[in-house]
Amino acid sequence: MNQGMIDTGTDHLLANLTEGVLTLTFNRPEARNALSGDLLHALGAQLSDAEINPDVRCVVVTGSGNAFCAGGDVKAMSDVNTKGAASPLEILIHRQRLNQRSTSGRLNKMPKPTLAVIAGPAAGAGLSIALACDLRIMSSTAFMTT
Repeated sequence: MNQGMIDTGTDHLLANLTEGVLTLTFNRPEARNALSGDLLHALGAQLSDAEINPDVRCVVVTGSGNAFCAGGDVKAMSDVNTKGAASPLEILIHRQRLNQRSTSGRLNKMPKPTLAVIAGPAAGAGLSIALACDLRIMSSTAFMTT
């Protein structure tokens, strides 16, 4: 990783490395930073890189706009056709849960300090991500919910 902005492969996650601090910003303010598949994939990749990159000394996770993370992208899940026994919706939900658990587990086991900076809601999977970090800093408008 180089210093400065890092290409995550999606606009849904911004990454910036400055003076040893990798800041990962959920960037879907119009959806209260709900976790899309692209966002989860990019977040997992950035966390994997951060684990082994000696230039990264600390990881900060935050959200753009007025929310930390509203959880899984329910709208995207509901847009999937739900026909058949193992419907595309069920498959999508299963994959999202596995990705989210993997992400929370990576944060929890990260060998470097992790910090969640929370403004607004941290709900569902967003709550899990916030709690997986070593420390949490919350604004006066922040709250956590399942």
